[in-house]
Amino acid sequence: KAKKSQNHTADTFLFGIPLCSWLFAMPTPSFPSVSFLCKAVLKTRAGEEILGKTLWQQGPVVLMLVRRPGCVLCRYQAGELWSNLKSTLDQLGVRLACIVHEWRDREIEAFSPRYWPGDVYFDVNKEFFKTLGSGKLVKGSVLPLLNPFSSVWKRISEAKTKVPEFNVVGDGLTMGGVMVIGGKADKPGLVYMHVEKDIGRPAPLQEVLAAAMQAADPLFRTGSGSLNATHISSGTLPKLDPDLVRQSVSILQVGSPRADNKRPDCVGLECR
Repeated sequence: KAKKSQNHTADTFLFGIPLCSWLFAMPTPSFPSVSFLCKAVLKTRAGEEILGKTLWQQGPVVLMLVRRPGCVLCRYQAGELWSNLKSTLDQLGVRLACIVHEWRDREIEAFSPRYWPGDVYFDVNKEFFKTLGSGKLVKGSVLPLLNPFSSVWKRISEAKTKVPEFNVVGDGLTMGGVMVIGGKADKPGLVYMHVEKDIGRPAPLQEVLAAAMQAADPLFRTGSGSLNATHISSGTLPKLDPDLVRQSVSILQVGSPRADNKRPDCVGLECR
């Protein structure tokens, strides 16, 4: 009986190796090329129309696509992304901007600069938001809101600790996300994309930072092995939680999955 148990354990171990290898070798899903977004029409706060490519012509950019500026979760996430990453993105030479799919002056004024001190753009034809859904808008569901014990309400409770004022004005079911666009000026690529498939589920900051590192400079590219704890301790990347940087470095160098064992939606994807 003991021998049979040992054989069973050995079989499980041997068959488990290729299974794990297969799981971790699964390719990341493909996404539309940013060429689709180059001619997307955006409006600035002053009402000037610009093309999407303007955002990354001078260098890589992190874009936060906001579901609804008046939402408590959106305001909280915008503030967290800005306060945690802005200084380091500046050091990397990566721009940070926000895009909305509907423009209501009163809502934008309440959202920025209080929760988002940077640039805000209006996606006139929702092209950036359609890219999140491979050409179609990603629509959320109100069903999780009907369950007081759902993860959405847990996130709302946390957000309320830092966002005292919010509302329900506007379309809150056209889902947002985060994009990181970088690469050569004549051949930009989508380095990372997080889709808000569940209301208020944010992009993990370590993933965004890892993608920004990759977009910013060859030093940080996957497989280079150049970035390590020395850069953190030497002050090359100050003003950021060292644990966050280490997690980001791990994603770049090892391609490790997230804490929830799910791979990022898109890391290191060169768009064609």
